[in-house]
Amino acid sequence: MATVKFLVLPLVVALAFVGCAPPYYPELNVNAALTDQMKQVGTISGVSPDQGDQATSVRFLPTRPTATDLAGVSVTSGFVITTTAANENFAFFSASGGKASKASPSGGAQTSLSLAGADPHYPLYQYVVAATGPTANLVIVRLDPADPTTSWVELVQNARLSVPAMTSPNTNPETAPLVGASAFAREQADDSFSGLSLVPTPPPEFSTDIGVTIDGVVNVLNPGTNVSFPPLPSLNSFLYYYNPIAGTNYAQVFSSGKWVCYTWPDVPSTPASLPVLTGVVHRIDAILSTGDLLSTEGGTLRLYDPNGGKGAGAEVNAFDLGGLQFCYEAYIGSTPYVFFALPLTGKKSGEWIFQVFAVPTAGMRDLHN
Repeated sequence: MATVKFLVLPLVVALAFVGCAPPYYPELNVNAALTDQMKQVGTISGVSPDQGDQATSVRFLPTRPTATDLAGVSVTSGFVITTTAANENFAFFSASGGKASKASPSGGAQTSLSLAGADPHYPLYQYVVAATGPTANLVIVRLDPADPTTSWVELVQNARLSVPAMTSPNTNPETAPLVGASAFAREQADDSFSGLSLVPTPPPEFSTDIGVTIDGVVNVLNPGTNVSFPPLPSLNSFLYYYNPIAGTNYAQVFSSGKWVCYTWPDVPSTPASLPVLTGVVHRIDAILSTGDLLSTEGGTLRLYDPNGGKGAGAEVNAFDLGGLQFCYEAYIGSTPYVFFALPLTGKKSGEWIFQVFAVPTAGMRDLHN
């Protein structure tokens, strides 16, 4: 009998160890080579996004850190964007005791945004995580591909999820006719936001409003300066980016089955057409403080040097993201970092886990699988 007891005990112990084993996430192995080159700065678990069971994609945008060095960064909250066939939902989650809880909307805030009328090549909604002040702040920009005079900009402030309509259609000449918009990381407290607008005078013209600031507290947009009139195609949708360091604008359009990227300086001349970055052949999603243009089209991260290569716009790096999501670029102290999120499906139905990573922007060209 003693022998039998001796043989049973290791089996029980082995089963106990199996029962306590942590869950297996294949995404971690797929991305290990890439995330090993980054610094993990947070994990949020137990996230149950709205309509998560119907989602075609779930994204996590962490709250902008306020630490002065990377060692002090600990992501414990952020905004979750859930996309379905009909709409996009956003919610704010914060972690307490390791588990995330969702903030409740207040003041009649609408947290579901319709995708009706969206152009398949352009995002109908763009999300800018603004600098953190008394609240975590998310700026939502809706660019209407049919009628830019109905485009709008709104602010979401963390736990209250208050969404004041900062720009109603046709009431704010700075933002009502927006056809393109983007943010640029700065070391200063305010964000640098730039917009491309349609000037409603025949023939159609475009203007740029650059150096707009987002304070994230009272006003979403504070007016910028340096208006220019580039000779762009007569369209209602552009992907627009501005580099305030170089004083260079970029506008990308999807035309004849391919992406075309135009560029011009702050005060352009008036040629019949603008120069084209012929090397940029994929959708641009951000401009980095280094000046590189970043694309995540098709799940591949590509970096383009707008000043390099024949015809300009040379691809300087490309690697498979493997499910890793680009979030944004932000300064930590005096150093800019690019933030990524890795979504993991939890064991419990409808729950997600998000791991957050950061890498110095200066090291982006060296990343590889």
